[in-house]
Amino acid sequence: MSQIIFGNCLKVLAQFEDESFSAGCFSPPYGVGADCGFDVRRDFALGGGFLPYAWEISRVCRVWAINLSQRVHNGRNLPYLEQFVTAMEELGVELFDRWVIVKPSGMPQRGQRPQTRFEFVLLFSMYRSSVKMRRNCGGSTVISVSHHSQNNWHGKGEHWFEQGAVKLTPYYPEIPQQVFALYGGPEPVLDPFAGSGTTLRVARVQSLEFVGIELDRAVHKQLVRDMNVLL
Repeated sequence: MSQIIFGNCLKVLAQFEDESFSAGCFSPPYGVGADCGFDVRRDFALGGGFLPYAWEISRVCRVWAINLSQRVHNGRNLPYLEQFVTAMEELGVELFDRWVIVKPSGMPQRGQRPQTRFEFVLLFSMYRSSVKMRRNCGGSTVISVSHHSQNNWHGKGEHWFEQGAVKLTPYYPEIPQQVFALYGGPEPVLDPFAGSGTTLRVARVQSLEFVGIELDRAVHKQLVRDMNVLL
């Protein structure tokens, strides 16, 4: 049965057995606040505060995908993506695929150079043998998203997210759509940082059972109400 659980996902996931979920997909809550956010400049590197969460997610999910925002200027990457991959390898969790999201951007003003903006989806697994049976993991995937996919996805709940106790930034539904199309089911799928519920809405549309975990009480109550989940 699908459910949205209130609490810190590090503690909640400790109650689940290994490989309880077919797939997990999320955007980490960096920048949300000192109590529940992560600083990408330090917490995704070796020894950073996000790693215990990443390990627990790896234990319960056969495959999981994380959406990390990144700007690439003149071909130069900021270092935290590679630091995060290295840190996960130290934990015994393997990066087996990397997807590139081409973000929509406006036309530059006169005299300005256009800046290409990207996000990355990193797919990890510590159960590589079971992943191989489901998909040939070679190559890479490019995801193109529309200007309006974020706003249109949330519909009537959008006004609340602007007025709530914390600022929530819905991420592109194209990401969990593709992740779950490849790896979702028959076990439930997971979003350990449920937030505005993008991942959970995709799971519902794809008729997948899901578990969402949310630390902020006000966000949790609103999300349960919007999703009409009986807890």
